[in-house]
Amino acid sequence: MTHSSPVVAAVLDTSAVTAYMGGESIEVGSLLAGAALRSQWAVVPALCLAAAYRDATPEQALRLDILMNLPAALVTPVVPDDAPVLGGWSRVVEEPDLAHALLEAASRHAPLVTAHRDIATRILPKEWPIIEL
Repeated sequence: MTHSSPVVAAVLDTSAVTAYMGGESIEVGSLLAGAALRSQWAVVPALCLAAAYRDATPEQALRLDILMNLPAALVTPVVPDDAPVLGGWSRVVEEPDLAHALLEAASRHAPLVTAHRDIATRILPKEWPIIEL
């Protein structure tokens, strides 16, 4: 797999990353395994990863370290050109990390993995592919 033109299986928001780090979701682990088998990426927005680290216990932080280094995980940064959209969308969804996940999903035309469909659809169309936790 190369970083030049990844095929994205899904974008994980903070709720998905938190579910993975807490061992609470078989779905997220299965998605990551499936993405790896298909040579696809699961996008983990950096702001979502940072929010999960903020709330992690030491053991959970180790799981996040593993997540960051999984072959199928693509941690995406915030770039300066994202600032206007992230700022505006953060106002609508009230969380910059969720706004980052929505931006990644929208710009990559990828499904979003989240426990917050109701909030995500303030930005994404109601028919957007959302994998609910």
